[in-house]
Amino acid sequence: MRITRLSLTNFRSFKDTQTIDFAPVTLLFGPNSVGKSTVLMALFYLQQILDKGQCNPMRLEALGNKYIGGFKNLVNGRDLTKSITIRVDYDKQGAIGSTYGKTTSAIAESRGLMELPIMMQDQALLTEKVGLEFVISWSKPKNTAFVEKVRFWLNELYLGETSCDEGLKNPLISHIDFSNPLLLPSMHDEWLFEKYEVGSEHLSSRWADSMGFGERGFGQDFTDHFSDDGLVSQLDEILGREITYGLEGIAGAVPKPGQVLETSMSLDDAFTTMILHEAFSEVFVSPIDNLLKILNGSICIGPLRCIPDANYQPNQYPAQADWYDGTAAWDEISSPDLLRDTSINKWLKDEDKLNIGYRIVYMVEETEARFVQPTLSIEKPDDALALHDALGEQLKLSVSKEQLKKNKSVKEIALSNEDLEEIRKDKGPNSLLYISQNSNKVTKVTLWDAHNNIPVTSSEVGVGISQLFPLVVASQANKKGIIACEQPELHVHPRIQVAIGDLLTQTCNNKQYLIETHSEHLVLRVLRRIRETSSGTLADGFTAVNADNLSVIYLDSSDNGVIAQKFEIEPDGDFSNDWPHGFFEERDEELF
Repeated sequence: MRITRLSLTNFRSFKDTQTIDFAPVTLLFGPNSVGKSTVLMALFYLQQILDKGQCNPMRLEALGNKYIGGFKNLVNGRDLTKSITIRVDYDKQGAIGSTYGKTTSAIAESRGLMELPIMMQDQALLTEKVGLEFVISWSKPKNTAFVEKVRFWLNELYLGETSCDEGLKNPLISHIDFSNPLLLPSMHDEWLFEKYEVGSEHLSSRWADSMGFGERGFGQDFTDHFSDDGLVSQLDEILGREITYGLEGIAGAVPKPGQVLETSMSLDDAFTTMILHEAFSEVFVSPIDNLLKILNGSICIGPLRCIPDANYQPNQYPAQADWYDGTAAWDEISSPDLLRDTSINKWLKDEDKLNIGYRIVYMVEETEARFVQPTLSIEKPDDALALHDALGEQLKLSVSKEQLKKNKSVKEIALSNEDLEEIRKDKGPNSLLYISQNSNKVTKVTLWDAHNNIPVTSSEVGVGISQLFPLVVASQANKKGIIACEQPELHVHPRIQVAIGDLLTQTCNNKQYLIETHSEHLVLRVLRRIRETSSGTLADGFTAVNADNLSVIYLDSSDNGVIAQKFEIEPDGDFSNDWPHGFFEERDEELF
């Protein structure tokens, strides 16, 4: 599943509605402080609403608990009379995603399909494209922000809306379009003809053409059987034209994620009520679940990544928030993963990739523990060697040609520690003073300096390398959502900035990148790969890069807030329109 579009209205510096088209690689350009980071913030603000019901958070957890100051600091102009509108569109890409049809399936198996009061389609399977629009407002009675409306589009057709009053007491399904194909029961055509034959109720005039009655208003049959406000479907008939139901939600109008929708609907037939609750869950809850899954699987690498020192202790369970300062990348590689680490090394060391002179290696440390009982009673040489093993130079040993008991004046020869250690190793742990022993082997992941052939810590590599490393690790880690990164080119050489373009485009088949950048080098490399793909000159080993793989968005300020302009890319790897004045023009100005 991938996000395809984000629209913002009255969110921070975004005043008038601006839409940002997403691709596998989305690049955000623009002057400083124009609002590029706002795009990232909107996504993770929405995540916190859906995951925790927090419309007025002081901090965003996914951004490393970054302070945002609540709804007042998020709404445009800090005007509490305005509402923030965030719309997200995503493509399921063939995934089933969240589904709630389990009880209906069980009923069908036990009673038979023909005995079901109504049969609904497999909505989770048939839904490919989803659009969700959230309207977040300020509640004066509750002195907090809440979700006033959620609007749903499935397969690019409007489906319905949930809403909530500012007292947060009455979240509702406030509108349903029963003519949406996903809400038409499986036996819709049969139902239409049966109703037409009976003729006791009018059908919606939208079905006249499909039933062969030609142009609306023509002939007696039309007026006898069809009207603009006639029945749309069996669902419309069962519910008695009722389209407003109370629901149990969070943060206002958001249906509770992860569970079957609970509403005030109560029909005479309990099975029908159950089937419709699951059907409504498929179209009102599943889209929320899927979006939350994308956002929970997303990470954001902030503009300043920390450099762990030599004493850094990895966290075995890195959280989403730990990616913002980059520490999660070092936590991620603390345990070996052969496939991941091999892929990381290709990007770190190969000449046609980043080629930064470092790589990951596995450091294997073996330790042995021997437990020696202290005693002054030494009965044989092996006992003396065992004590020397434990005490070292504290215990002085010597040898003589004769026994000391018979001749106390015999000459003694002191044994060196090196000699004793060699003798001990040759003889092995033969003394009874050794009461136990064990050995241990630990494999650690570390960096290797290929130029000097020595292991190094994260604090011993160049600053630019440490800043880029989290993005490299994230690109090879098992991430299912968006990998966002602010200024990946920070502190790195232009040659490496160019290679970052390849890192993004060559690893985006099962990932999605959202990159805030100022790097001309990065975008030039991506455009070059598009040009080479189009001309058939792409080097061996590189995956084709097409214009559809890239979305370049330029953000600029205006009197009506931020303006988002998408730069269309020709198949030959050039932009259809020129860059705005003052961006990427400095080189020409300095040269000419």
